[in-house]
Amino acid sequence: MSRFNPYTDNGGSILAIAGADFSVIAGDTRHTAGYSINTRHAIRSFHVGDNVVVAVVGRCYTGNGFFPYYVTTIVAGLDERGVGAVYSFDPVGSYEREQCRAAGAASSLIMPFLDNQVNLKNQYDDAGEQLVPRPLELGKVLSLCRDAFTSATERHIEAGDSLEFAIITAQGVKWENVPLKLD
Repeated sequence: MSRFNPYTDNGGSILAIAGADFSVIAGDTRHTAGYSINTRHAIRSFHVGDNVVVAVVGRCYTGNGFFPYYVTTIVAGLDERGVGAVYSFDPVGSYEREQCRAAGAASSLIMPFLDNQVNLKNQYDDAGEQLVPRPLELGKVLSLCRDAFTSATERHIEAGDSLEFAIITAQGVKWENVPLKLD
């Protein structure tokens, strides 16, 4: 018998990466409760205007009203200079501007990948010097997003189904959707 648990996390993962003049925010569409898939078409990202997209993961309901929403939020867009910007907010309201961030069920798999590929952690040139992160091209960012989620769906049951991208530029927000692993 299933019963209400106010601490149930509904799975799903999101990530965002800022570029020189764009930002990309992506999230899978799987919504779960434990090992059950509630839907394969959950929307996690929302265009909130002025070339800003907000994505959320976590427990997105309040139950009987005694429990607050408990979500992790990532906001992506362009700053006042037209530079890609990513802000992450934790469930208690702390925030930070970052080059990239992952959140949600598979974030423990995705964030180390982003640290290595975007932030260049533990990346050295032939002379042994630490590489310095630079803004990536849009094609590279989209490829990294696909790779991060493709890898996560191989190891995490709460990630999968489809990957929804929001590509944010000065011209507006463009949405794309690609399939992920369904099992």
